[in-house]
Amino acid sequence: MSAIDDVDKMMSDYREKVLASRTRFQRFVDRFTMVPMPTYFILMFLGVFSTGTRLTSLDLSLRSCAMLSSPNFLAGFQKSILIHLWFIPPTPTIWNPALMTPGATSVLVGFSLFLVYFVSRRLAYNQIYYIDISFLTFFLIGILLLLAAPRLFATLYYYYPATLVFGLLAIPSFISIIAGKPFTLQHVERVYPQVIKELDIYKKIHYRVATFFVLVFIINSAVFYFRFYLPTASPVFTALFFMPFYFLILAWAFMTHFVGWYRRRVLKTPLQKPATSLPSLVKIGGALLIIYGQLTFIVGLWMSTSITFSALSYILAIILMLSGFGVILVKKWGWYLAISGLFSHIGLYWLTWIATTYSLTDWLASVGNFFVTLSLYPPSDNLLFLALIFSSVSSIFLCYLFPKRNYYLL
Repeated sequence: MSAIDDVDKMMSDYREKVLASRTRFQRFVDRFTMVPMPTYFILMFLGVFSTGTRLTSLDLSLRSCAMLSSPNFLAGFQKSILIHLWFIPPTPTIWNPALMTPGATSVLVGFSLFLVYFVSRRLAYNQIYYIDISFLTFFLIGILLLLAAPRLFATLYYYYPATLVFGLLAIPSFISIIAGKPFTLQHVERVYPQVIKELDIYKKIHYRVATFFVLVFIINSAVFYFRFYLPTASPVFTALFFMPFYFLILAWAFMTHFVGWYRRRVLKTPLQKPATSLPSLVKIGGALLIIYGQLTFIVGLWMSTSITFSALSYILAIILMLSGFGVILVKKWGWYLAISGLFSHIGLYWLTWIATTYSLTDWLASVGNFFVTLSLYPPSDNLLFLALIFSSVSSIFLCYLFPKRNYYLL
C-alpha cells in the first residue's frame, strides 16, 4: 500500500469518527443546512412562474383585443407592439404590486428558515460560515428594500435574486482567499486531522478550489443578469436559465476530483487500477450514456441543417451508445470511445453554430415568430441552444467518467 493510500485511509477513518461523535442537535443542523436557500428559490420560482403566466395571459389578451378592435391591421399591430412593451423585463412600475407578492413571500419565508439555521449553527458549533454572511446579507437587504423602497425591491427580487445571491457569495469568498483563509477550509476543518491541516499541500488545494468557486459565483451572477437582455421567447434564454446549475455541478466535480489529481501530481504517485470492482453508479452512467446517444440521434434527425452535420451527428450518436455499452462491460475501448465521443460532441455543435449558413426560409420563420411573440431572434439561436445544452450534459459525463478511468487501465 502506497503512502497516499495510507493518508486516504487515515482521513477516512478520522472523518467517520468525527461524524459519528456528533450530537443529535449537530446532526439536525447539518441536515437543516440544505433547507433555507432551496426553499427560498423554490418559492421564488413558483411565484415568478405563476405571476409570469398571468402577465403573459394579460399581454396576449390585451394585444388580441387591440388587433380585433382596430379599424385596420396596421393600426392594431402598432397598438399590440406598444402594449407588449409594458411586459418586457424589467416591467414598468405599473406591475410592481404583482411582482412584489412572490418576492416578499419568498424573502420572508427564506429569512425565517435561514435565521433558524444561522442561530442553530452558532449554538451547535460556535462557528459562522463566511458564505452564510452572504445569504444573511441578501435577506436583510431584501427586507430593508421591502420596507424602504418597495418598487426597487419588486424589480430586484423578482428578476435578479440569483444575480444578487451569487454576487454576494463571491465577495466574502474572494476576501477569504485574499486574507489567507479560503472559505472552503471552514467546511472541512472539522473532519480533517490536525496533522493534515498543517500540511502545505492541503492549503494550496483549498486556495485553488476556493478560487474556482469564486469564478463560478461571478459567472453565474453575470449569466442570470444578462439573460434578460435576450427575448424571453428565445431558446437561448431558456438555456441560460439552466447554465448556472451546470456550473455549480462543474464546481462540485472540480472540488471532488481535483484533490486526488493534485496530490498525485505533487507526490508523483502513479495511477493504479483499484482492487475494488466497478461501482454500480458508473454502470448507471453507462446506461445513461446510451440514452444520451439515442437522444442525440433523434436531434440529428430533427436538425437537418446540412448533410455533413447530420451524418456527423449520427456517427457521434452511435459512438456514444457504443461507449455506454463499453462502460457497462468495463472495457478499455469503452472509456476511449466515451471520452473522444463526448469531446467531439461538444465541438460539433459549436462548430455547426459558427459555420452554418441559413436560408431565406429560416429567416422568414424567425420573422413569423415575431408576430407571435414580438421578439425577433435569429435562427442561429436554435443551434446555440443545442450547443449550450449538449456542452453542459457532455461535460457532466466527462466530469463523472474521467476520474474513473483507472478502472479501465489493464
